[in-house]
Amino acid sequence: MERKLRTMLRKKNAKRAAFVAASAAFAGALLTQTAFAAQVDAYWHGTHAAVDNNPGSGSAGWVWVYGSTEYKATGGVIKYKLWDGSSGQLDANRGKTNSAGTGSDIRQFQACTNFYIDGYDYQTCGDWVTFG
Repeated sequence: MERKLRTMLRKKNAKRAAFVAASAAFAGALLTQTAFAAQVDAYWHGTHAAVDNNPGSGSAGWVWVYGSTEYKATGGVIKYKLWDGSSGQLDANRGKTNSAGTGSDIRQFQACTNFYIDGYDYQTCGDWVTFG
């Protein structure tokens, strides 16, 4: 009887272990997919910048910017660096948006705001957001 009970417990534990392993693998796949496909946002003095390395539009990467409407702001900029070594920026006038596909995955980006103060153009930028 004891031998039969041990065999049943081993089978039950094997089934449980298989179920736990399959559940963990499935949860990991969902987490990876969701984290990779998510849009990432940055804000700086009223400018809103967003990127997505898996936008579902066929583009490898996508950038979007909304131009700040803060006092004396003239618009916003998203600056970005790609994994292929190239870089670029996309501008949006005050209160307007702009977007573009990048052709390659984005490695880093930052939001910047343009100002016109006392007859001079001035740009200030937030920190670079880096993808690992």
